[in-house]
Order: sequence, then C-alpha cells, then structure tokens
Amino acid sequence: VITDDSIVMTPSTSDTVTISAATNGVLNITTVDAAAAAGNIVVTADGTLDLNSVALDIDASAAVTINGLSVTLASSGAGDITLDSSDNVFITPDGYASIVAAEYVSLNATAGPIYIGATTDAYAINIGTGAAARTITVGNVTGATALVLNSGTGGIALASTGAGDITIDSDDTFLLDADGVLELNSSAGAISIGNDAVAQKISIGGDTGTRTEVELNAIRVDINAGANGFQIDAGAVSSVTTSAGALTIDSAANTLILDGHTGITLDASNSGNIEINVTAADDILIGNDAVAQDVLLGNSAATQVDLTAILVDINGGSSGVTIDGAAASNFTTSAGA
Repeated sequence: VITDDSIVMTPSTSDTVTISAATNGVLNITTVDAAAAAGNIVVTADGTLDLNSVALDIDASAAVTINGLSVTLASSGAGDITLDSSDNVFITPDGYASIVAAEYVSLNATAGPIYIGATTDAYAINIGTGAAARTITVGNVTGATALVLNSGTGGIALASTGAGDITIDSDDTFLLDADGVLELNSSAGAISIGNDAVAQKISIGGDTGTRTEVELNAIRVDINAGANGFQIDAGAVSSVTTSAGALTIDSAANTLILDGHTGITLDASNSGNIEINVTAADDILIGNDAVAQDVLLGNSAATQVDLTAILVDINGGSSGVTIDGAAASNFTTSAGA
C-alpha cells in the first residue's frame, strides 16, 4: 500500500514492513513480525556502506554485534567516544589490545577494585618499560592508603642507574628484616648509619641474651664520642687486644681511672717493661688513699727491687719502718754522711 507519506508491504499474513516519512523529513523503517520477533532488517552492499549523519543512535533491547575484518571507532574534533554498560564491558581480542592516547589514559572504578593481571596466565606485566624519561607513580599518601608489594621465589629487583637515587622515607617505623643474610654495601662511597643531625639513639645488636656476636672489621675502627663520652659494658670476661703495634689509652683532658672491683693486674707477659710516668710537676702515687692496706713491691722470687731517685724518702707511721733481708745487707752512700 502506497500513500503520500508511507509504503506498507505485507510479505506474509499479518507481517508488515513500513517505510514512512514524517515532519522535517524524518524517515522511519518499521518491521512487524506478528508471531515472533524475527522482523529483521538486512542491508547488503556490494561495496561500502557509508552512514553520514549529525548523530548516530543505535538502540537494541538485546545484544549489538559489529563484525568486520577490522573495526574502527573514530571521533573527529572534540567529540568523545563513550562505552557505557549497565553491566560489564569486555574487551577480548585474539591478539593484543593497545590503548594509545594523545593526552592521558585514565582507568578507574567507582564501586570496586581495579584488576590488572589478575588471571593465572604466566606472562609478564610491564608498566612504564618504554625507553623514555618519565615518572611512574603508584599509590598516594591519603588517609589509610596502603601499598603491598609481593614476590615469589623470583625475588624483587629495585635498581637505579646513573645518578638516580633510591629514597625510602617513612614518617613512622621502617623495618628491614631478612630470614637469610642481610647485606649493606657500597661499591664507590661511604656507608653512613645515623649520620643525620637527629638526637636519637642508634642500637646495633640490642638483644644481649640471644644475639651471638656483633663484629666490626675494618682497616681502622674509629669510635668518636661527643660531650657525654662513650661507654662499653659487658656481662662476662672481656678483652681489648692488638695483634701488632701499641695499644694507647689516652685521657687527654682529665684523669684516667682504672677500677677493678676485685683487683687490677698489669702484666708484660711476653717481653718489655711496665712503665708509670708523669710530667715533671706531678708525683707518682701508689697506695695514697686513706685506706688501711699494705703496699707491696716485689716478692721473694723477684731478682731485685730498685728504688732510684735524687731522694728516696721512706716514712713510717706509728708502727715504724721494718727492713728485713735474708742475707748480708748494705746501706751505702757514695757521698755525704
């Protein structure tokens, strides 16, 4: 049936195809399948099918399928391309999927997590591996934001080339813990621990009950202390030993105090003398504390006890002075009475 504004075709009973026109040149094509929903519209072109319009609106109550040797969605000017689904959006090519933008690519989720590489396929995930100078940022510092970095037996490699530093900064505690060996090395510079001007303690091997040993090895071990000095404490027998060269203990600005709660032993066990010296204006004092004790020099096996000075002055208190010899003895002056 043909009228001024429509053509109605009836290919089968109660099934129609209508081509109609409306105000402003609107063209409508309508199919009706009275028994089902098989009133399809099929367009077959021996060449190119070119649709040009101000806007293109495709609505379907079921799936929309676009097949072709290649499919291109292009927007000219400032027009966006929007894929919007009330359910999920799947992109599943048989090859690779590439998204390249002239400005930026934004991937966000408003009601769930964002997954990249969440399947069990054993292939690498590369982020920012292109040979270009760029900054790669992961995470943020807002609120309780957390960053978890996990690795299996393949390990974690964190490397910087050239003059690029690696900086790890925590506003709270920083924990570095290894089940195996923990190494801290530098191939071309000093290793500094606690070198910032911060008034806090540095503890190394703080557990004296289970930590077996703290060992310092170097050509030189240099310990410098400020106004509060240094203190070395031990809970058992201890020693300070040099395998070569002299061992010097120098209290440059004050008195050197050696305190043995059960005694002090000074031995030259291999060779050499034991010397106690002071400057010309000072005295060498032995047993000068006001304590009732004996001062003993030498023993019965000593070859000789020699007292040599411009004046040898021996003073005895209320018990006097006793000098005993087990053999002939002499008191001799080389000059004077």
